[in-house]
Amino acid sequence: MSQSKAIATRGNLPHKATININKWEEVTCDLCTRNEASVLATENGFSICECNHCNLVYINPRPSSEDLKTYYEEYYPQLDDSVVEAWNDEKPFRQISKMLEQDLPAGGFVVDIGCGLGLFLKRLGESSPKWSGVGIDYDNKAIVYAQKMYSTERISFACVDIMEDISFLPDRVNAVTILACLEHMPSPQAFFKRLKRILTPGSRIYIRVPFNHFWIRFKNTCRYVPLVFGAPMHLYNFSASNLETYLAMNGFNEIKIFPGVAERQTKLTMKIASLIIKGTSSMLYIATGHHYIAPWVGSLVASGRYTG
Repeated sequence: MSQSKAIATRGNLPHKATININKWEEVTCDLCTRNEASVLATENGFSICECNHCNLVYINPRPSSEDLKTYYEEYYPQLDDSVVEAWNDEKPFRQISKMLEQDLPAGGFVVDIGCGLGLFLKRLGESSPKWSGVGIDYDNKAIVYAQKMYSTERISFACVDIMEDISFLPDRVNAVTILACLEHMPSPQAFFKRLKRILTPGSRIYIRVPFNHFWIRFKNTCRYVPLVFGAPMHLYNFSASNLETYLAMNGFNEIKIFPGVAERQTKLTMKIASLIIKGTSSMLYIATGHHYIAPWVGSLVASGRYTG
C-alpha cells in the first residue's frame, strides 16, 4: 500500500488524531504463525482479521513499527487533570491489587510494564509498605509525569522499551503487571520470550486485555454498534483460549482467566451499558462455578505462575 493517513482513536483520551502511514506491514498470526485469516470488520480504515485456526484477532495490514512509534510519541498531547482522571481506572486497578494480595501476601517487587502515568503503582505503593516496584514505559512525557508525581523510596519509573533494555531491573522480580498493554505489542510472542529474562521460578504475571470478539462480529449485522477495537493503537484482541495458550507455551502454570471488571465510563449511556454488560457477565461467571466467561464481557484478566 502507498503512503496514507488514518484517523485513529487514543484509548481513554477524549480526542482522536491522525497517524501518518509511510509503510504498511503484512503479518501472519502471532500465536500459531499461520497465514490464513478472515476479515471480521473494519475500523478507522484498518482490516480486523481473525485467524482461521486459533481465532486470534489482529489488524492486517498494519502501520510499520516506525510509524506507530512516531504516533505513540504524541499519545499524551497534553497532561491536565482531565487526562489523568480518564486513566485513573480504579475498579480494574483494585481487581489486580486483590489478586496480588492473594498470591503474594508478603508483598514483593512488581514491574508494571506499559505503566503510562504510573497510576497503578501509585495505588499499590500507597496500599502497603510491603510493595515496591518500577513502572516502565517508552512514552517519555508520561514517565516524566509519573516520576514527578508518584516516585517514592519504594516506587520508581523509567522510560525504556523492555524489548531493548532490562539491565536496570533487580535479580528478583516477584510479579509483572501488563495492564492494557499487551494489545499494543507488535508481537506478544516475542514480548513473552523477552519477559522470561527477568522472571525467576515462582514469579507471578497479571494481564488485562480487551476481549471484544462478540462486538466485532455483531458489528457486521448491526451498523449501529460502535466498534471499539482501537485500531491502530490496539494491534490485537484476545480470547481466554488465546491468553491461556500464550502463557502455557511460555512456561506459566496455575493459569487463571477472569472477566474484567467495568472500566471507567464518562457518558451516562455508556455507564448504564457497562453496568448491564459487566453485571450479567459476572452473574453468569459465578453461576457456572467460575467457568463460563460471557463473550460480550469486553475485557479479560489473566494470571499465572512462572515455572522457568
